[in-house]
Amino acid sequence: MTDAGQAVQAAMFDALVDDPSVTALVGADGVFDGVPRKAEYPHVVFGPRETRDYSTDDCPGDEHTITVRARTRGRGKRDSAEILAVVRSVLADTDLTLVGHHLVNLSFLDAEITREGRGGIWRGEARFRAVTEPV
Repeated sequence: MTDAGQAVQAAMFDALVDDPSVTALVGADGVFDGVPRKAEYPHVVFGPRETRDYSTDDCPGDEHTITVRARTRGRGKRDSAEILAVVRSVLADTDLTLVGHHLVNLSFLDAEITREGRGGIWRGEARFRAVTEPV
């Protein structure tokens, strides 16, 4: 059986890669599971993923916190904020299908935009909460 957290992240990844509003902002090859060394800016990359047991007495389940990052160069927070808004919209409006698991709920938790060092790179992070059950 596939790991439930990986199944959620894979479905989120597919939704973002397939959405023209995302690719319009970051390019056709601008969504990553892990950033390659010389990736172009802007781009979207998945960050940390946490999984916790969320079982009840009669139903097994997991709760996942998944971070999606928007990394931009230059013009301040605005670009990162715009990308995160589109990511949030796409994931809110998409019916995600998971392999081996049922997605009970996917919701937005919070977002933060910070500057990475002095290099002019801005990193926006949005965290999402997903609850899954095995099929």
